[in-house]
Amino acid sequence: MLTDTLTLNLIPSKHYLIVSALIYGLCAVLVWGRLDSIWLSIVLSIAIAISAITFFPTYVLLTKESSIVSITIGSGSINFGTKDGQIKLQHKYCVSYQSRYLVIIRFDKIHVPIFKDSVEASSLSSLNRFLNVIL
Repeated sequence: MLTDTLTLNLIPSKHYLIVSALIYGLCAVLVWGRLDSIWLSIVLSIAIAISAITFFPTYVLLTKESSIVSITIGSGSINFGTKDGQIKLQHKYCVSYQSRYLVIIRFDKIHVPIFKDSVEASSLSSLNRFLNVIL
């Protein structure tokens, strides 16, 4: 039976956590390794830490109320469900990247990465097949 909608429930991804932690770690190492001014290094390290504190709970660990925890894709629109129960309807979206391990969906200025281990009920290959049929 074919359907024109696909619903995915998302969970925190270990792969996204590792990639994000490596990128933030690289930024911290570059700040201390490349800058000669200790005060500029301290200010940039504080900025990186604040960015990490706001980024990880919302996008990686999915613990904030505004974190996207479910995605419903239809033929003409996409719904993003947040942890606090709000549903955001988007009519314009595109798939920025698609592979066997990662799908990145862009709507407006927000990119939603979906790693293979973050899909709770169904596999990422079903999402890829659905997107290839719809788009």
